[in-house]
Amino acid sequence: MGIDIGEGASLDPQLIVTGRGCVIGQSGSGKSYLVGVIVEELCKANLPFVIIDTEGEYRSLKSMFNVLWVSGEKGADVDIGVNYRKLFTESLENDVSVILDVSGELDKVDTAYKALEALYAVENERKEPFLVIIEEADKFAPQIVHPRINIVEEISVRGRKRGIGLLVATQRPANVSKNVLAQCSYGFIGKLSIDNDIKAVDILINDRKTIAKIPELETGTFIPFGLQKKEFVKVRKRLVEHVGSTPLIGERKATTKLGSVISDLKGSRELRHSISTKPAKSSSIIEGSVIVGGFTIDDAKSYAEKLLKKQFFMFGKKTEDIDFVTTKYIQAVACRLRIPTGHKREFKDSYLLLKGNEFVLTEKNLSFADTGITKPSKLDDNEIAVLSVFSIKNNARHSDIQKLGGIGDKAMDNAIKSLKRRGLVIEKEGKFHFNDRQRYLLEKYPETKAESLETDKVLNYDKGYEKNISSLVSNIFPTAQIIEMNPVYIPIYEINLRKGDRVRIFKIDGLYGNVLESI
Repeated sequence: MGIDIGEGASLDPQLIVTGRGCVIGQSGSGKSYLVGVIVEELCKANLPFVIIDTEGEYRSLKSMFNVLWVSGEKGADVDIGVNYRKLFTESLENDVSVILDVSGELDKVDTAYKALEALYAVENERKEPFLVIIEEADKFAPQIVHPRINIVEEISVRGRKRGIGLLVATQRPANVSKNVLAQCSYGFIGKLSIDNDIKAVDILINDRKTIAKIPELETGTFIPFGLQKKEFVKVRKRLVEHVGSTPLIGERKATTKLGSVISDLKGSRELRHSISTKPAKSSSIIEGSVIVGGFTIDDAKSYAEKLLKKQFFMFGKKTEDIDFVTTKYIQAVACRLRIPTGHKREFKDSYLLLKGNEFVLTEKNLSFADTGITKPSKLDDNEIAVLSVFSIKNNARHSDIQKLGGIGDKAMDNAIKSLKRRGLVIEKEGKFHFNDRQRYLLEKYPETKAESLETDKVLNYDKGYEKNISSLVSNIFPTAQIIEMNPVYIPIYEINLRKGDRVRIFKIDGLYGNVLESI
């Protein structure tokens, strides 16, 4: 019995199920397709595995094989909140493989870690062959940031004695823990174009002539190592549909009904309104997490009465009336971050509250501070390499960055310029410092309570408000791991005092009862 992945490439099942391997290739190289072929072969042989599916690509296996689809999605075999010890016990006893679909989870890493920690505990007792397959290994076993004592690294180093094999797949080997890659005794290298990634596979393939061929590989063609196979392997066709395939354009024809289409669109004003960037006013109800404060609506009403009494005391008569006192809400996102302390393998959980592009400071006073980042954007490899130096040294000279970052002069200078322009790096007296914004972190995660809110009571309500926050956080704290990120609402109270057609408005902080000058 062999694991047939292509012509002349039948793999030893024992090596695959209990060994340490990797599949590496950039997007479009056929990396996920090859992993799909391997899992099909494992299913045919009834060899149990769990695959950490980050994109929901592998549920199609159910069309041909008996596998358990674990997901938070409707229709899944097992809910993502299952007891994982029981799940893997059942899996091992019945030779049933598991698709752990974390594609819909806010914290994919934490969900996967919980499952793998449970598997490790089960196998500590059972010691039966079982393979762990991890897509996007750079997220679950990163080279720069270790969010905790990494269970993936633990499995790579100590899982063999417990019967646990490991197969990792990634398009960014430069970002995968070297502890994990160094354990890989076999694997497949597909097309790579980025220099850092090509250099990263040096620990797997020592032949320079072979490495030089990597950028020229065709889709579905891989260079094997540790398998005593031929120079190249062409992956066979999959048995089931590959959900992760790029959709094909297919044949298109010019429409013969253009006049009818234009006629249908004429006078269709809804089309213009639907693309408006201004949030529409709505009285719909949403369920939200409201930050618990020490100042209530009754306190706000008492404050309004005091304003009138103060006015009466100063002028001898009441010239205004209370028009209304109402509760409003500010949209924000609360984050729990795991940040390196600078000591090896030591991290600290910290908390951050953001309103758009502003830090929200809630300790002793509700106030706001600009993050200084005008346009969040993804850091490139050279920028990440430069920032990684500051986890080793608090300040660094050019020579330090070049030596520890491992990048060339020109690439380093460009990366530093970009980081300085974005406010992440500061130059002072010939040395570079990471612009650490830890002073904006909160001491504890804000306490919240569930409430039903009217959307027109939320200032500038935006349904998709939190979608860009993760990229902003990654720019503010590039070495941190986002452990938790939740939309929250901060209560404020609006007091309107009226005199005829003139109105004075006061906005009161619902956490401490202070007047907000601007909001």
